[in-house]
Amino acid sequence: AQGLVGVAHEGTMATMVEVNCETDFVARNPKFQQLVTHVTMATLIQAKAQPAAVGCSKVLHAADSLNQLQHDGTTLGDLTALTIGSLGENMQIRRAVSFSVPSQNHIGIYVHAPVTGTTASCTLGKYGALVGFRRVDTTFQNFNAVELGRRLSQHVVGMNPLTVG
Repeated sequence: AQGLVGVAHEGTMATMVEVNCETDFVARNPKFQQLVTHVTMATLIQAKAQPAAVGCSKVLHAADSLNQLQHDGTTLGDLTALTIGSLGENMQIRRAVSFSVPSQNHIGIYVHAPVTGTTASCTLGKYGALVGFRRVDTTFQNFNAVELGRRLSQHVVGMNPLTVG
């Protein structure tokens, strides 16, 4: 299956979604990319509305629950149906994960083969990874959490794991 992952990050919370289609031509279509962006942002908004968990939290979202989420008054299932009608190819919201960490921790994000023109709030690409980590040693002065997190996540994608906990 073809498709894209969408990753959105805000503070100590991040969301990654997978939306599938049948061909890479549709995956490169701006209407399909807009659908993936809407699914990603709606999932992040829904995750932020949930009560804050103590410690790190990972919540998996199935396709059925994602299709019921709202974006601008329309369910994601209806948006998917409209996009299918517009592009003439079957597609589906496959799955999503929401990840949150305590305030002293960081979330690293990496999206491989990012789609050009994606927004800063939502990055689209072929593969993606989220990694939670915290700084233990404060003696190193040039600590860059964003770069370290990106590199850790890049290694996860590069190792091509079957499953990650």
